[in-house]
Amino acid sequence: MKDRLLLEAFLENGEVCVDALISNDFVKDIPVFGTIIKAYKAFDNFKDKLFLAKISRFIEELASVQPEVQEAIVEKMRNHPDEAKKVGEVVLFAIDKASDLEKPEIIAKIFLAYISNQINCSELRRMTEAVNLVFVDDLKTLINERGIASKSQHIYLKCLVSTGLTEVVAGKTVNEGGELYFEITEFGRKFLKAYQYGSTLVSHC
Repeated sequence: MKDRLLLEAFLENGEVCVDALISNDFVKDIPVFGTIIKAYKAFDNFKDKLFLAKISRFIEELASVQPEVQEAIVEKMRNHPDEAKKVGEVVLFAIDKASDLEKPEIIAKIFLAYISNQINCSELRRMTEAVNLVFVDDLKTLINERGIASKSQHIYLKCLVSTGLTEVVAGKTVNEGGELYFEITEFGRKFLKAYQYGSTLVSHC
């Protein structure tokens, strides 16, 4: 009950931020997301407000990019309505399933990579699924890690195997006999590249 009250207080304080998003012309122009944000005042239960908080985190990331990137987002969504509908559904379902308020921010960066043609719609879907299959701290460790060895026994890499971002590999030398290691997969490397690309477009200054 205490945790619920704390989260409700956070959501109430977050309404000022949502009001700012509603007045943003860019947000109004994004199909699906703009409609949800504009309807937020009708959200009166805890589940809806939690969903709104996650949507807001996602859109705040998009709203922080440079004007030319915002224009590219709107143009791509408008010029490809069928794909925009499909992508919108993928992102909305992913955000709805997010178990942490940090996950929508990660999804937003992957989405920006899609908008910039760094990944396709299928890869976007697969990457958003991966985000929601894992404990967010393990994912953040992977994202922030530098110089990951080709073979590692870090526990967080083991926890990411179910997402397809990492895989199990057996030791191949005499000294490694019977040992199990973990490596980032090709998909995992593409995920990191997409995330890092999206991150370069986002500014919180």
